Amino acid sequence: MKKIFVWAVASLVVVSCSKTNPNSEAAPLLDEARQAVAEKDFAKAHALIDSIRSAYPRATQVRWAALFFEDTVNFEEAKVQSKEADSIYRFGVFEFEDVTKGLPEYHPTVRAASEKLDSLKMERNRMQMKVRFFHRKIQERLKQKEQQNKQDK
Repeated sequence: MKKIFVWAVASLVVVSCSKTNPNSEAAPLLDEARQAVAEKDFAKAHALIDSIRSAYPRATQVRWAALFFEDTVNFEEAKVQSKEADSIYRFGVFEFEDVTKGLPEYHPTVRAASEKLDSLKMERNRMQMKVRFFHRKIQERLKQKEQQNKQDK
């Protein structure tokens, strides 16, 4: 009975002391997040990146890669939102022209349609600025990475 107990304790010690590489455990989540972005499922990609942060705090390499990849996720999401906002704005222009045809510019319908069109234009511009922001952010990160690689050599 004592021998079985000693063997059980020894095997538990060996199993608990064996180190697993947290980077190799977290890497499949990052791959899954990349697949989610390819499928345009940005909410899932953000959730997977957050789970990498919380579940694998010691997986530094994968966490850095996830941090850089999150900018890419935001960039791709902003591009989709920008295209949607542009489509809505273009439809709003046609609607404005249709509604206001033959009406004087001081007519309440024209004013309301004009305000709606202005808000659609502002939203489209905001989305375009978001795309430019994330594009610049990715470019800056790439420059930082290049400089760090030069310093490491």
